[in-house]
Amino acid sequence: MFAKQFEVQKLSFELNKSLYKSLKLEEQVNSKNKKIHDLLVNHKGFIELTLIEKNSVLENSKYKFIAKKFSVDDLLVGKNITKYPRSTAYIEFYDDNFFIISGDGLISFTKFSSFENNLNIKAKIIKSNFHEIVNDSSILEHSFTGVKDFKIIDNYIYLSYSSKIKGNCRNTSILRAPFNYNTIIFEKFFTPDECVTDGGSFGIKGYWNTGGRIINKNKNKIYFTHGTYGDELLAQNENSVFGKVLEISKKDKSFKLVSMGHRNIQGLTKDGEYLIHSEHGPSGGDELNINFTKEKNKKNFGWPISSYGEHIGWGADEKIRKKFYKLAPLYKSHKKHGFIEPKMTCVPSCAASQVVKLPKNFLSKNNIILMGTLGEIKHGNSINFYEFDKNYEKILNESKISVERRVRDIIFIEEYDTIVLYLETFGEIYLLKKYNL
Repeated sequence: MFAKQFEVQKLSFELNKSLYKSLKLEEQVNSKNKKIHDLLVNHKGFIELTLIEKNSVLENSKYKFIAKKFSVDDLLVGKNITKYPRSTAYIEFYDDNFFIISGDGLISFTKFSSFENNLNIKAKIIKSNFHEIVNDSSILEHSFTGVKDFKIIDNYIYLSYSSKIKGNCRNTSILRAPFNYNTIIFEKFFTPDECVTDGGSFGIKGYWNTGGRIINKNKNKIYFTHGTYGDELLAQNENSVFGKVLEISKKDKSFKLVSMGHRNIQGLTKDGEYLIHSEHGPSGGDELNINFTKEKNKKNFGWPISSYGEHIGWGADEKIRKKFYKLAPLYKSHKKHGFIEPKMTCVPSCAASQVVKLPKNFLSKNNIILMGTLGEIKHGNSINFYEFDKNYEKILNESKISVERRVRDIIFIEEYDTIVLYLETFGEIYLLKKYNL
């Protein structure tokens, strides 16, 4: 008996020693990354993009693309501490320029035409007051906190990020700044008072459930998504911004609820009155949803009452598992419980990310939604194509192309008929052009 106790103590000691070493290594890496960030902004002044493949082919039985691939070696901070991507970033096209904003808030740009013939590209860094106004060192580290989206709308930059309101109580907020190629001076645009600490009353630490996608609605308003941060029951609370799609006034910053019952919307696009969004389920149950905004009735997509996934975070504690399902039963049908059914679900999880609407006649005369995934490489990270009928009532065809990378962001540039992907696993940009014989 004493021998067994000694063996358990020895194993426990070795485990604690390994955890301590891991923590110290992570501290060293974060310290170096902060120094690299400072050197890039204040001394180098640009990030380098290097051509790694010129004419590779990405295809399935339905679609075929020629891919040009660039590595982004200067970006080093990944925003997922369980999957450890090399670098998380978001991309944008504006004024014939291609923009990259890293998860730790580094903004850079280059002429999109520079991708045509150059082997090496220098994307100029635009200085900003992002870190002064946010004042959160964890954004510069490998963590779940950081930039969540970036859009240039009507010559203004909108940037969403996981915001520390008080202590470790967080929400997702938006900064805004007049666009400038030399220096960007942000101001706080949308910062809810409400925040969540360690999953709140539900009890799941969910700082990865941030949402944060931004798109333009019209000249007066933007759409914005907010995750649950692990306090899942807030998604069904009409008085909370958590687990919602919001419509925010550009002028007076007032907002109203567009839809509720969302967990963590990772992709957002629109086609006229149709909002299309992808969202993470818990374990399985990722969704692609159609949100018809012209209908004035309250739109509820069901989380956490209905979901095709299952709860995670309870470990081996049966009491915690029962508590989760008592609070949020995760009924498999949405419609039977008065909620909107998803148009597509991933079981097991595909970790749905950004979605874009492809122009008609680019690949098909029908509506095509392109969706990226963040699932593990062994499950085949991919870009997924969903061909819808006229009114987005039915998926007519679906297919995917494996890229074996976590697809963090996607844009389509109509002026160049090009799909652009940001792949965070190794910090890469793919430019996809339709293959023409």
